[in-house]
Amino acid sequence: MLLSSRCQMRPPIDADGEELIRLWTDPTVRIFLGGSLSKDEAAARVSDLLSTRENVWVVTLIGARAREPVIGLIALHSHHDGEDVEISYSFLPEFTGQGLAAEAVDRILQHALFHMGLRSLVAETQAANLPSCRMLERIGFACVGETQRFGACQRIYRFAVPPAASSLDI
Repeated sequence: MLLSSRCQMRPPIDADGEELIRLWTDPTVRIFLGGSLSKDEAAARVSDLLSTRENVWVVTLIGARAREPVIGLIALHSHHDGEDVEISYSFLPEFTGQGLAAEAVDRILQHALFHMGLRSLVAETQAANLPSCRMLERIGFACVGETQRFGACQRIYRFAVPPAASSLDI
């Protein structure tokens, strides 16, 4: 489990299934992600996610209940270019605009860089998704290009750890 000031990121559990299905079927969540999935399509994705649970975290608020409801999902996976590791995320609409996504994504970014040993991550978002673009830039990602994919202009962002200073540098 990983913590930020307001969020907890943990591996998904079977009891998260219905809340995760909502992430894939909610039209507001999916507006920049190719549209809502049917409940059956979403259930199949949740089943796949729960069968692997690797490099996937559900995001919940830190609270007093034994199991807080899922507000978002963050995953690390192979990017479309086949070379980079991508961080992807989605959050329920009632939890956007509060800095929660930035806080949780930044925490997973730090985990990936400093505990998993990754040197860089990419994120891809529709250029039209201005809140996502701004959030990535706020936490230190730089836009490194654009591409057409999924019928829309996508921006590619990168966060890279700078090379360590040489021991000869004085």
